Amino acid sequence: MARYILAPQNEELGESNPNVVGQKNKSLTCWGRLQCALPALACLCMLVGACLSASSGQARHRRYFFGDKLGNIEQLFSDDPCKDFEYISIDRIIHKNLGNSGPDTGAEGMVYEGVDQKRNEPGKPVIMVLNATSLLLTDAKGNGMNGQYATVGVQGNTDVKLTFKFYDGVTMKPMNIPQLYFTFFDLDTHATGNEVEYVRVWDHKDYILTTQTHVSTTEEVDGSTTFVATVPGTGADNPEDPLLLTSEQKKKAVTVQFQDVSDFHVEFGSKDKVENLVDRWFRVFSFVAKPSLLCARTHGVDDTGGVDITTRNSTTIKTTSVGLQTATAEERRQCWFIIPIINWCFPKLF
Repeated sequence: MARYILAPQNEELGESNPNVVGQKNKSLTCWGRLQCALPALACLCMLVGACLSASSGQARHRRYFFGDKLGNIEQLFSDDPCKDFEYISIDRIIHKNLGNSGPDTGAEGMVYEGVDQKRNEPGKPVIMVLNATSLLLTDAKGNGMNGQYATVGVQGNTDVKLTFKFYDGVTMKPMNIPQLYFTFFDLDTHATGNEVEYVRVWDHKDYILTTQTHVSTTEEVDGSTTFVATVPGTGADNPEDPLLLTSEQKKKAVTVQFQDVSDFHVEFGSKDKVENLVDRWFRVFSFVAKPSLLCARTHGVDDTGGVDITTRNSTTIKTTSVGLQTATAEERRQCWFIIPIINWCFPKLF
């Protein structure tokens, strides 16, 4: 914090001396300017304090110190948009040897540390273990973590079956999870459309896609569901934040819900329409243990049309459509303006 001190100054250096009558005192001038600035600083502090205080509340749309007469100000990055859901935060990988591909030695598989987050409860440590149950052709660099995402790399035109298992991070005993969500991202094809990515999931209760999805589905006879890419993609459109996605990124994702599970099974793969293709790429599949399509915010205009929730049991398949969960367009949020970097809406007051 800056300190302002009234003290005699060096006249030899051409500076003022407060003891000389009629001489302009620059220190007093600085103090005067500070006094003038204090009201503005106080208002700024009140605004910041109100925003921080509001961010700890439960409502998504906060009411700040302006009150009802001035409307709502939305601070879109003030809290976790998925806080009303139970999810697992995958924090870091501690062992990486999926399919015995290294770089670590020892037991086959990948081991992640995370936290089981429940509403209004302290987080509980959890261990997630992935084991390959079929031959895996991979580049170990594609396995592990990429930012906030867990990843698995698979050579083009091949597939791998994995088992996901969960353990209590304290007792190391198998952990039954009453409600578990996983979101798989960036399902796309090669630019030519020849190589097509897919994810096949067993043991699930529901799955969620955007209404205007780019992912096709096939209900298999064994109770699994296969999610297949339909549009091309590049590295430039890969998501970086699983809780802040563009409409295009949402359309290439699928959220799957599991109920009362301690393990489940997934197959990652791609199929190429061109046989004996020489130049095959490794496909990297990204996922998080969060219901991103139910709670992630939309960067830019949301043209996903909302989401469709499909429930499958032994006899029927039922799909329920849900409208847009958040309003991100300026006309929907009734904003005077939006600060682009933080997506901060200042509301229309009248």
